[in-house]
This record gives sequence, structure tokens and C-alpha cells, in this order.
Amino acid sequence: MGAQSFNMQKTATKNTAPQSSGFTLIELLVTITVIALLAGLTLAAVGGINQKSYRDKAQAEIKALCNALEQFKSVRDEYPTNSDTDNFYPIVLTNNINS
Repeated sequence: MGAQSFNMQKTATKNTAPQSSGFTLIELLVTITVIALLAGLTLAAVGGINQKSYRDKAQAEIKALCNALEQFKSVRDEYPTNSDTDNFYPIVLTNNINS
């Protein structure tokens, strides 16, 4: 009997699997979720920056056009005219010079 109980104990210890030191599925899913959230926040911030730069560029172009019109007036003593309405450009653009 002593030999049988010894063999049972030996087989019981052989059947236990060693513990692996890998990541669990939950840990991987949490990591992927955190990375996705950070990427989403970063892309939202970049989109806002692009929109602001587009607006700033448009305002700079309007100011450059206004400066060109003022230079034209200083040389010719009049603004360029539109075929439909005289002095159309100063009415539309001079309001944007100081903004």
C-alpha cells in the first residue's frame, strides 16, 4: 500500500501544468482600448489645429489683398472697379482690414 500511495502522489504532481507568465485577454483588451482612446483624442486635437490654420491663412490672404488694393489706390488715386458696380472691392474688403 505504501508504494501505491507514493505513485498516486507522483502522478498528481506530474499532471499540474506550469503557470505561464503571458498576458491575459483582459489585459490585452484594456491596453488596446487605452491606445485607441489616446489616438482618438490626438486626432481630434490635430483636426482642430488644421481648422485654425486654414482660418488664419484665409485671414492673411484677405489682409494681403487689402494691402494690394491700398497700394493700387495710392498709385492710381482710385480703387479698381468691378464691371457690375463701381468701387465694389473697398466696400467688401476694407471692413476686414482690422479684424
